[in-house]
Amino acid sequence: MRIRNGRNTHQQTDHYLKHINPLLPRLYHQYLSELAAITLSQGIPVILQAACALAFLAHPSHELMYVPGDSLPCRLDAT
Repeated sequence: MRIRNGRNTHQQTDHYLKHINPLLPRLYHQYLSELAAITLSQGIPVILQAACALAFLAHPSHELMYVPGDSLPCRLDAT
């Protein structure tokens, strides 16, 4: 966590996300904690982590799933 202009980057992210939707900061941090748990246990490549984060922010009503043994670890749940 880096400090920039007296505020850490988490506070800056929260500030920007609140302008889009007041619920986004809470959902974003919840998603990051779940992704961190998966990453520590399985080691997902960074490019897929970025794709998961973008998919989550683009479609917050969808649930992202991790499928063990799958070639693409993060996918949108089938609807």
